[in-house]
Amino acid sequence: MSVVFSVRSVPGSVRLEHWQEEVFRTFVPLRIPEGEPVSGTISTDLLGPLQATTVDCDRGQGDHTLRLIARDSSTSCM
Repeated sequence: MSVVFSVRSVPGSVRLEHWQEEVFRTFVPLRIPEGEPVSGTISTDLLGPLQATTVDCDRGQGDHTLRLIARDSSTSCM
């Protein structure tokens, strides 16, 4: 089963917020600066015990800061 998230149909005024939330939920906490163009989709499939994810989005900049890393409860240090 493929799970797909797209912001292409989301109104421009809230598109960045929705994209950041989905990237955070799917991958890592990431801050995308205001003014960056945002249009994209995230597709994910389970392949047995593995998860394969494809991201198709605009080129842009994102920051994975120490503060965001500290907020991410799924990250653990060994």
